[in-house]
Amino acid sequence: MSNEEKTTKMILEISDFVLQHGVFPPRGTLSSDGRDMGKALTRYRTGEVHLTKTQLELLELIDHFLSRTEYNIREIELFYEQHGVLPIGDKRMMDTIHSYRIGKVPITLDQQRRLEKIGAFLTPTERMVTFIESYYENYEEIPVRGVKTKEGYDAGNALIGYRTGRRQLTEQQKQRLEKIGVRFRNAMIKDEMDCNIRIISKEQDQLLSEKLKCLKAERELMIQNDDEICKSYIGS
Repeated sequence: MSNEEKTTKMILEISDFVLQHGVFPPRGTLSSDGRDMGKALTRYRTGEVHLTKTQLELLELIDHFLSRTEYNIREIELFYEQHGVLPIGDKRMMDTIHSYRIGKVPITLDQQRRLEKIGAFLTPTERMVTFIESYYENYEEIPVRGVKTKEGYDAGNALIGYRTGRRQLTEQQKQRLEKIGVRFRNAMIKDEMDCNIRIISKEQDQLLSEKLKCLKAERELMIQNDDEICKSYIGS
């Protein structure tokens, strides 16, 4: 393998590293053939190693990838700083955030922490549950219809969806809402059934027993009357 081919191979491995980790390989990071990728990168940038036009274009693509990611994150941070919310209405920016959250586009640990700080990695459901908890903490009551989040979503409608099961929650999210007094449909149905059972067992059970006794007595009386009628008929 010629030196040019070795250099191209090294640049491609550096590119793969950047795509996986979102940063250039630091010194001490070895390539597949045991060479230091960090040192090689320094030599390429200082001109110590002559690069072909194609090799330079490969490095420029890596630079563009990293700088574009940082630009996007700063744009998201700036929007949050100005409006106090994420750019929910901007599909391009929300798609970008989603690609960072699921790891489709790699970012650095520092970039990840910055996005987490403004809640960019929270799912819509988690943002709503967090809002409901915050609302309860501030007002000591659960939000009703018409109470809007910063993004403009109706927290009361969301709660109805969670209670009836039309909107899905994780078990942990459900427990957090139950902790502040939110009642879910299954729990309410169970309570109602328990209540009905209690009513029947305590208040109606005696009445039903008495009525059953009366019905049995009436039945016995009817049988006796039938017997008397039959005897009279036979005797005549």
